[in-house]
Amino acid sequence: MQSHPLERKIPPVVLFVLALIAQYFSQQWFESLTVFWPYPLVGYGICLLFSLGFGLGGVWAFYVAKTTVDPIRLEKTSTMVTHGVFRFSRNPMYLGLSLLLLGIAYYLQNVAALVVVWLFVLYLQRFQIEPEERFLTQHFGDVYRRYQAEVRRWL
Repeated sequence: MQSHPLERKIPPVVLFVLALIAQYFSQQWFESLTVFWPYPLVGYGICLLFSLGFGLGGVWAFYVAKTTVDPIRLEKTSTMVTHGVFRFSRNPMYLGLSLLLLGIAYYLQNVAALVVVWLFVLYLQRFQIEPEERFLTQHFGDVYRRYQAEVRRWL
């Protein structure tokens, strides 16, 4: 697949902050899309716990492996991490960010805020994860292909 100009250009954390801003404004601009899901604080709390578990677990696994967490400069990747939360998801840090946005959307009780989560995931998938996977396949070859076959991209 040919690369696209948007691939790996916006750091996922910046994208996350933009999504948070979009969620905030979507709640105000699309007030008519407000819903009443039960226990908004509980739903948010559950998503927050899983978000922290996956996100911080991924960062910790990279720290232990002494490899970079910088998703823009993939050439700094020194090792393939497959332990810890990486046994359950190939992208636990992105999963963590997505779960946090999902929890916030649930707390905001707004369908438009939920659409922002969906757009965030789609953007990450196409412009961050797919290029990363191409790089990792080139860099680690069959070892990465086996890992892909054993562990799901998200969950």
